[in-house]
Amino acid sequence: AISADGTLVATASSDGSTRIWNVSDGKPVATLNGHQAGILAVAFSPEHIRVVTGSFDRSARIWSAATGELILALEGHAEAINAVDFSPDGHRVITASTDKTARIWDAETGQTLLIIEGHEESINDATFSSDGTKILTASSDGTAAVWDATTGARLTALVWNGGAVMSAA
Repeated sequence: AISADGTLVATASSDGSTRIWNVSDGKPVATLNGHQAGILAVAFSPEHIRVVTGSFDRSARIWSAATGELILALEGHAEAINAVDFSPDGHRVITASTDKTARIWDAETGQTLLIIEGHEESINDATFSSDGTKILTASSDGTAAVWDATTGARLTALVWNGGAVMSAA
């Protein structure tokens, strides 16, 4: 992931660590350690001071991008977390999981605000709309779907007959 201001890059590794790098000189800024398995997803907050990671260990974690300090652990998924994203205002985080759910979390408290259910297989990707009112998910069930970010109601389903939908933006 690259920060919104283009100054930082985050890389996630199968060794369970995430590294924050300075774009201008390529030097490491922080190393984030704490996951018990490989990391599948990483995203910066809009103000680029926090990073969220999602892992095979079924947890997401919010970190300080400057120090690498763990801020919050987000736990509740039954399987691996495939995708993570901050809302445009930075107040919420979405996680997408192999357990066929997406969860919206309060990025300050770690409380689960909403569980999105309706896909028949793994949710491979999830992201907020630019205004934060909608969520887009991509699933191995051959669909992408748009959801209301407040209620979790499915607004539309996009059916793909070519197999799993791995990513959507």
